[in-house]
Parts: sequence; C-alpha cells; structure tokens
Amino acid sequence: MEILEDSAKEQRIGDEIRDVLYPIVLSFSNIKIRYKITTINSCENIPDKPIIYACNHSQFTDIPIAIKATGKRSYTLLGKQNLYRMDRIFFNLLGAIWVDRRDRKERSDAKAKILFYLKHGQSILWFPEGTWNLSDNLLMLPMRWGIIEVADKAQAQIVPMAIQYDRKTKECFVKFAEPIYGEKLTDYRKGIQMLRNIMATLRWELMEEFSNVVVRDEFGHQRLEEEKNEIIKEYPPLDWEYEKSVIYKK
Repeated sequence: MEILEDSAKEQRIGDEIRDVLYPIVLSFSNIKIRYKITTINSCENIPDKPIIYACNHSQFTDIPIAIKATGKRSYTLLGKQNLYRMDRIFFNLLGAIWVDRRDRKERSDAKAKILFYLKHGQSILWFPEGTWNLSDNLLMLPMRWGIIEVADKAQAQIVPMAIQYDRKTKECFVKFAEPIYGEKLTDYRKGIQMLRNIMATLRWELMEEFSNVVVRDEFGHQRLEEEKNEIIKEYPPLDWEYEKSVIYKK
C-alpha cells in the first residue's frame, strides 16, 4: 500500500511539472506542424469521467496536432520506433507510455499504466490503428480491442476524433464525435467495431467536405503511392518495414 501511495505521489508531482511545461513544449511543436489547423466542431465530453481520445494515424505530425485540437495535455500511447532525439524529449515532457507493439507482455503492461493514469485524473491519447495508415482502400485499419477493455475497466469515456490532411493546400482538419461510454463498452468485439466505424465515418466526412479526394483509377493510385512515399520520406528515422509488420490482422 505504501509503495502505491509513493507511486501516486511521484506521479502527481511529475504531472504538475508537465502541466507547467505544457504550453511551452506545445509552442515548440509549431516548428514541426506545417499545416493550418481547422477544428470543425468542439470536443464534447462528460464532466468528471476519465477521457481516452481515439485518433486515426497517418503521419508524424498527428500527435502534436491531436494534442492542440483537444486543448488538453494527455499521456500518449506510443509504439517504440526510431525517432529524432528532440521528438522523444517532446513526447516524454508531455507524458508518454512506450510499448513494443510486437511484445504481448509490454502491451499488457502499457494497459496497466493507462489504467493507473486514468484512475489518477489523467487523460490518454490513443491511436488504436497501432501504426500509420497509408492504405489507399481502408479508412481505418483493423484495431485491437484493448482501448475498449481499458475504457470499460476504468469506467472512462472514449472520444473519437479524426485528422484529415490536404497536403496540396497545407491544411489540416479535425473533427470529433460524441463520447462512447457505459454499456457500449462492455462487449469488446462489438465496441471496437463500433469505434472503428465511427472513426471511419469521421474521416470520410472530412475527406468529402474538405480534401481533394483522389479517384482510385490507375492515375489516382499512382498519385496515392507518390503521396505515401512523400509522407514516409518526411520522417527519415522511421522504420517503415517495421511499421508494416505491426499492422493488426484479425
């Protein structure tokens, strides 16, 4: 019991420091973000209920953009990967939970850490696709139900959100859905399918209204491939072969 109390005390002190540093650290993220961010709607949540933000993932700027859009410092669940040193420092200063996505024990340990943080008043930023989605035919990759399990056990709410880029105009659009909570989270298989559908719908709505959607003919496929290669090249440390290897297959 004393060990748990000490851990909670250390966590509170660490979070107080992170909260003070939050606006300073976030201001430096503007160096990385080369897009004009437009938030389509406000982020609604249920007061006094722990929050997990569930966001799609397609490139390295997703994390600072998602944090800016929510207006809240959150611990981010991050897969271990090659990163620039300054980016690793940035993530750690805001609060990071690192996990080897290939290691079942590490995934289990990460869920335990998330439950601890939610219990102690912190919010979580989670990318349930588990890697960058650069697919030209799936709005959302298959997702593990861990996010549903954790939200259920923590009696938390999941706030789905989507980020969509228009790389031609250098604009980024963010849209939120209503929170998911309570009985909707008790069936993990149905819950993760529902979350995936909601997030895919958010993405489609953004693509339809604000982005230059590429028709998937032969020319369109070529453009999508070129754009995918550009995204990967924008972050040289990334091990793309590793990222492809951790795509969840049902």
